[in-house]
Amino acid sequence: MTPKVSPLYSEYVIDGLREDLTPAQMLGLPASDREWEPIVDETVDASPTGQLPPHPDIQESLDAVLCEQLKRFPVTYSGPYTAVAIGVELIETIFRTGHFRIGDLAIGLDWQWDQEVIGNLAAFYASAQEAATFADALGIAINNVKFTCAQECSLDVQVRLLRRDEDDEDLLVRMPDHSRHPVLLGSRHVAASLLPDPQSWIVFIPFDTCAFRLSGSLLSQAYGLSGAAAPDVGDADYFTDCFEVVREMVEDGVVIAGATVREGGMLTALRHMCQDCGAGVNIADIMKTYGESREERVLFAEVPGVLLQIRDIDYDYFDAEMLLQDVAYFPVGHPIPGGGLRVENFSRTGIQSILDSLLLSQGSEGED
Repeated sequence: MTPKVSPLYSEYVIDGLREDLTPAQMLGLPASDREWEPIVDETVDASPTGQLPPHPDIQESLDAVLCEQLKRFPVTYSGPYTAVAIGVELIETIFRTGHFRIGDLAIGLDWQWDQEVIGNLAAFYASAQEAATFADALGIAINNVKFTCAQECSLDVQVRLLRRDEDDEDLLVRMPDHSRHPVLLGSRHVAASLLPDPQSWIVFIPFDTCAFRLSGSLLSQAYGLSGAAAPDVGDADYFTDCFEVVREMVEDGVVIAGATVREGGMLTALRHMCQDCGAGVNIADIMKTYGESREERVLFAEVPGVLLQIRDIDYDYFDAEMLLQDVAYFPVGHPIPGGGLRVENFSRTGIQSILDSLLLSQGSEGED
């Protein structure tokens, strides 16, 4: 039997209101030669369930997140989650070999979707709408879209170089975020694991200015939480600034190891970096800057970003470039050659920081 509706090409009536555009129109797909019946659905909000303990054990929370082998698409947060999914896949390209800028990239979107549950098609519409809006704001193309019926909902984002006319000499004038001869290879340009250099720095850079929120995250799924707000990722200009300056640091060899902050948040990314050594980090500056009172939000919220390792000798240059591009970063700690993962939250006085720096330098030189 031929279906009478198409999730991509049908018009949508959501919560009694007819939407202006179809997903296909928002995503720039060719027009269909068929007439499709409209899809009528309603938004299903997350029911408030569960609550984190006032002071959850960080190690237990990390273990719970790491045990989540398969993250389900948080349907009730489909819009925000879609922006996060696009953001983290774009960030992952930063560490790859080649020469490119963010405008040289294009994304493919592959939705595997359960259409039978009330609210799921409304959630798909919100996902497609967010994908189109965020990609347009970033100035990147969507050049491949798939929608397949499935028993569960998921979204796969692929990033590749944008195909374009090599003879278009006006491209760089019209689209300054492009490079003339971009190259994007599959190999990785920097290490994925921390190098055991105790004088080097671990730096955290969130790629959006939004607040740290846990809804839709692995931690919220591990604890069975829902009903609160998810990260509101959407500051495309700031995302682009972060992308370009970090990519420049990677190409210049300033970054010696790096990881994308994605599912599981910053602490999960840091844990994955601790393959050949450990790490000690202090999140007090992040907490203070964001006015955040809950450590678990900073550690587990899935705001797209990066963790970078840079040499101490390159720190001043790195700092100057971040300041020049008006990109906020947080030096959170150092590798620990002996192993282990230590997370602290305390403010240091200027004198204490100087003393710690001197002790670190003396310790690295050995005893006379």
